[in-house]
Amino acid sequence: MSAYLTPSDIAIQLGVSRAHVSRLIQSGSLRATNVARPTAKRPTYRIDADALAAFMAAGSSNRQRAGPSESSRKRRSPSQAKRFF
Repeated sequence: MSAYLTPSDIAIQLGVSRAHVSRLIQSGSLRATNVARPTAKRPTYRIDADALAAFMAAGSSNRQRAGPSESSRKRRSPSQAKRFF
């Protein structure tokens, strides 16, 4: 039987937030099992150590930043910028 980890454990190991781990689970990038009762309002996930190893082996192709990168942000030209003084 392999060990099961919580999303908080995974967040610490990967150096990301718990919310980011939840997004990885919801997107299907990280395989997890919902161990909550059927009547529970929120899921309670556990990640198999083998699933974490498979995610890590897949490399950075599965790991994406949540927000846009610096180069994809559009800046206003000086003529369109709002002046506050």
